[in-house]
Amino acid sequence: MVKHAPCASRKRRAHMGALCSCCRRRRGGRPTVPRRAEREKLPLLTNAEWQHMIRFHASICYKHQELGCTRRDLTVLWSRHFDHFLVSFALEYYFGHGVEGVHVREFAKFFVNITRGSIDEKAEIFRKVLAPRDPDPKFAPSDIYLFVVSVVRSYLKHEMHGDGLRPTSWRNVHCPQHDNAMQMLAESLCFQVITDRTFVTLTELEHWIVTWPARFSFFLSSVLAEMFDMEADIFSGNEDISTSLLPLCVMHGSSARAHEQRGVAGPPEAGMPTGRHRTFPSVVDVPSVVHVNMSLPRPLRSHWRLLFTTVEHGVSYTKLVERIANKGPTVLIVQDATEHVFGGFASDSWDYSDGFRGDFTCFLFTLSPRMRVYESSGRNNHYQQLTMAGLGLGGSPGYHGLFVAGDLAHGHSSARCPTFRDYRPLSSERDFNVVRLEVWGVGPAPQRQRATRAGHVKPPVSLVCDPDTHSSIGRSNLDAPSLLTMAGVRRYSDGLRRGVGRETIQQLYNTGQLEDLEEDEGDSMESVTEWVHIS
Repeated sequence: MVKHAPCASRKRRAHMGALCSCCRRRRGGRPTVPRRAEREKLPLLTNAEWQHMIRFHASICYKHQELGCTRRDLTVLWSRHFDHFLVSFALEYYFGHGVEGVHVREFAKFFVNITRGSIDEKAEIFRKVLAPRDPDPKFAPSDIYLFVVSVVRSYLKHEMHGDGLRPTSWRNVHCPQHDNAMQMLAESLCFQVITDRTFVTLTELEHWIVTWPARFSFFLSSVLAEMFDMEADIFSGNEDISTSLLPLCVMHGSSARAHEQRGVAGPPEAGMPTGRHRTFPSVVDVPSVVHVNMSLPRPLRSHWRLLFTTVEHGVSYTKLVERIANKGPTVLIVQDATEHVFGGFASDSWDYSDGFRGDFTCFLFTLSPRMRVYESSGRNNHYQQLTMAGLGLGGSPGYHGLFVAGDLAHGHSSARCPTFRDYRPLSSERDFNVVRLEVWGVGPAPQRQRATRAGHVKPPVSLVCDPDTHSSIGRSNLDAPSLLTMAGVRRYSDGLRRGVGRETIQQLYNTGQLEDLEEDEGDSMESVTEWVHIS
């Protein structure tokens, strides 16, 4: 039989070790597939998926169709591109009982049962592989853990070794892919069955299968779709199979779309390192990014935009507020002095407020020494708050689930936080010292809006104006001007007295005695008037 070079349009299949369609046909033009395979369709496969499975199986064992695919065929096909434990797991399922060749129905059955099968069918796969001769099977927690690790590692390997915009953008900024972070991510997906157990019973395994996190189902479906060469237009088992959990890393602001089209991460923000020796300034790595991104609302998973990091922008609360104001939803990440890494997701733009903002999509998370997510409990709506004292997530003032003080050097994580379900303190101690802090904007960058002031958000009225006398608090509280200055608020009302009307303000604005905010930041006369408080 003459071997043909793979078609140019089939590079993906050639890369995986399969053959192109021209290599599956004899001289007469008919696929070399046994006719009985057409009558053996599995009920959970669509017609398109079954026809694909027939062709894919035939391409693997084209030299010995009657025998079926052998252990060597599948080893050659999968060993270069998937984790060795996952490959061994699949091979044990197929050939663990002395089988020499696998026909198409049995070949497809592994894929179907583990992705779409019932609880019993999924559990039977683990029993057949991990405890084949035990009438009352008991599974080693380490085997289950290694299976989950192999799925996670295979998924991340395919994500980061691709040529798309997302993996390229993270490689361009030298984001690491630490193996211990992969293991922590895998542990977060199966800790229910491996924590403090010497063995796992079949009932406990079935309970874990029932409660499989949606994120693990996504990992497993994505990896098996790659193993069986199921492209997005064929695979119907998961409508989101073509969606990547790896976002695009954007290191800039306004010109993100133009640089996405060129396939690069974009120019750095002001103050970001440049040149050949530029290093990534984040405390997170690729598994950590995927861990957080899995819990974000779906429309926000496409982009991560670095807004602020103490490494490059300094320890300045004013700078922090300036860079995160009006930037849409954000992810806050903290590394403390005990090497704990944790943070939270804020669903609303940050703005000074006496009350709380945000909605039920907010959550807290930990990245090290273990990965966990604490989602909304629904007991209250105390999700996010920005004040002159600092910014907090969950709980109540003084008792936040996560709070970073205005000096960006200290914070606390309370022992209890009813805002989030199954909450545990994020740090090893209630009060922690901040070593590094960074804030990422998530999702596409919001449309540029007219700023309320030059790069700053507006403090609440109670911070600027006495609610009883409606006069400037600077005249009744001598400390107030200093606090406003620390927050970056310029005192436009200096020298003005009661009775000065809009005409006078307009005249001062026109003669340049009030700073021209319109030219710099797009502010209007209305916003200037709003910020001039008559004492």
